[in-house]
Amino acid sequence: MAVENLGSIAQNDLKNHITFTPLGTKTGAEVFGKYNANSNCNVMMPYASNWVYVGGTMCYENAHDYAHIGDCIYKNDPAKAPTQGYATYEVSYGPVDICGSGGSSGGVGTMSTGGGTTPMGGGGSSGSTFTDDCTKVKSVNTTIPTLPSINAALKDAIADTKENAITAYTDYPQNPTFQYTAGTPGGVEIPKNPPKKYIYVGHTHNSPSSSTYSVPGWGDLNWIREVYENGKVDSNTVFVLITADGTQYAMTISDWTKFNMALYLPKNKSDEDIYFSKLSSRIGIEYYGEQVGGTLLVEGLIKENSTDKEQDLVYFLKMIKQHDMGINVFEMNNDFTKFTRVTLKNNNTQVNRTPCN
Repeated sequence: MAVENLGSIAQNDLKNHITFTPLGTKTGAEVFGKYNANSNCNVMMPYASNWVYVGGTMCYENAHDYAHIGDCIYKNDPAKAPTQGYATYEVSYGPVDICGSGGSSGGVGTMSTGGGTTPMGGGGSSGSTFTDDCTKVKSVNTTIPTLPSINAALKDAIADTKENAITAYTDYPQNPTFQYTAGTPGGVEIPKNPPKKYIYVGHTHNSPSSSTYSVPGWGDLNWIREVYENGKVDSNTVFVLITADGTQYAMTISDWTKFNMALYLPKNKSDEDIYFSKLSSRIGIEYYGEQVGGTLLVEGLIKENSTDKEQDLVYFLKMIKQHDMGINVFEMNNDFTKFTRVTLKNNNTQVNRTPCN
């Protein structure tokens, strides 16, 4: 079927501008060529998205911004009062060849972004699949064959009253050394700007189990964000956590744009910076609470003294899902050789477990 100049055709005359042709043995390119008038196989489709901050406006007399709306004489006039800035999800579009040049991809071909062409879904980490994510987390054991025993040694250290960490760089096969870092009760200072990029970062949440998180903490996630800013981790880096609660997780980041937005670190005092840093703070407070000077002011959903490890995991996965953080989480078996992807079920109260191998 072909429709020409649809926008300029009156409804009662539409039948005179539609033609039907039997498919018969026509190829996909021929069919889509019929659909696209002028035989133009390129259609505009989304290829990238990002959070964008839209700044607020000043008041009618250009004297007050939204933070000082109370001082504006037009504060009760929506047309003249200052407005508040907001965040929006911006989608970028580009031409996509749908006439079959994509081969077996079902007619969806390649995407032009101005710098050559990239296969649809293959140009960025946001298009990762379950198989991709499993391959990444398993590959670190292939790159570092002794890693299961290293993780086992780290597990032995959870009885310590201080946190411990072991790291390895991306040049591991050529430089087979691990970096060991001893911390303090409740923390360990892993270098944020090492001389090389990390391929593996493992650390513990130490004993006693009654006062430690059974899942990654907000500080753990912020550390990853800072190290990424320094260019010392990427989507191939595997982060391992072993806790005194008996849990052992591996994490990878599949979408750094989403992760960085959720873990936003303030850099200046612009409206945009303040907005996103406050948004990040709200996420941290909602799930981990807020302490000032060692005093707990707000209790979060995830608690250090929790004895319900499954509920802790549910809350952690709910945070990732609710705020679209781009984090992949895996449980590891006792000898650290097998990985199981954990996600939140649609009911948002139970964990879905899918073995990688």
